Amino acid sequence: MKKLALLFSFIFPAITTASAIPDLSQLKWKEIEDQDGIKTFEADVPGFSRPAFRAEAIIESEISKVVSAITDTNRRQEWTPNLKVSKIIQPISKVEWVEYWQMTAPLVDDRDLVFSTGFDFDWSKKRLIVPFHSVDSPSSPKTKNVLAIVNAGSYVLWPTENKSGTNIIYECLFDFGGSVPGWFASSFQRSNPRKVLQGLRKQVNKSDIVSSPKIHLLFEDKVKKLADIF
Repeated sequence: MKKLALLFSFIFPAITTASAIPDLSQLKWKEIEDQDGIKTFEADVPGFSRPAFRAEAIIESEISKVVSAITDTNRRQEWTPNLKVSKIIQPISKVEWVEYWQMTAPLVDDRDLVFSTGFDFDWSKKRLIVPFHSVDSPSSPKTKNVLAIVNAGSYVLWPTENKSGTNIIYECLFDFGGSVPGWFASSFQRSNPRKVLQGLRKQVNKSDIVSSPKIHLLFEDKVKKLADIF
């Protein structure tokens, strides 16, 4: 993830990161739940008062369809918990963009999120990565909502051995911002990774989810640049 932090500092010249991006891949993860075939983990993050959370699962769908569902900004509300509004506010390239989200939840005010996301690929491990982290963008909508922060997060995906399914890891270090009851923040953050993957499982089973047909070429060493398949 350190490489990704450096990468984003070059590809997003019009925006600045909201804070330093911690390397979640180096954390000592502790399993806290195994439910519905989804394992949830928690880890302390040096320099932060709150933990990061992670979920791991297998989605019984080809990776091309899973990637399509994850990156379809216009349909994120269909499967992402508590998401009210999602839209791209700053296209950067075929593989990078900035999104705006408005999130709602009981007992707390709506939250805004503004974050960079896109694609990266670990060529040695054959892992497709969809990293995301908060940024300050001149394209951010002006609202009265509280600004929440994603210090670091990602989806990591690769095909199962028989290629009919997708291994997926979702991880996130999140700060609600503003005033939030401690018990609510803890409950939300512990359950959210599992709910994200549960929602994604349902989403990919919809008949109108269109696959990203060239994704498999990455895992077959048939392309050398991400931009060639998007």
